[in-house]
Amino acid sequence: MTQPKVKNDYEIATPHATHRRAASCKEVECQGWREGWRILVDTTIQLGRDQRDHFVSGLSKRRFTQLPMPEGKILFTFESEQPCFRQRKDSQIHSVSLERDPNLKINGGSLITPTEFTDTYNENAYQANQRRKRG
Repeated sequence: MTQPKVKNDYEIATPHATHRRAASCKEVECQGWREGWRILVDTTIQLGRDQRDHFVSGLSKRRFTQLPMPEGKILFTFESEQPCFRQRKDSQIHSVSLERDPNLKINGGSLITPTEFTDTYNENAYQANQRRKRG
């Protein structure tokens, strides 16, 4: 005779891929959107020169001012109310929740309905409580 299953694993999940979507800086009111941001670029190294060239060429499509600093550095100050550099169409850095029911599973099985999940959980909790009372 097999022993009854004493333990069940209940999973309630809201995976990013199915329960969230990419959002704009404006939608999530990110700090860069609200306040603007600054980037200190070191033009004595290749990365800094590449960043400077990217900004100055207009490829970043952002509004900014630049202030030359000592030792070959430039302080770029980007205005508020424009997308920050973390917002990209392929990125989920800024995201909003979709109004969807969570994924519900018992013991890693297939997805079940909220009613099935609740009924199974309640039944198993009741049985566990009865076993505990019997000792």
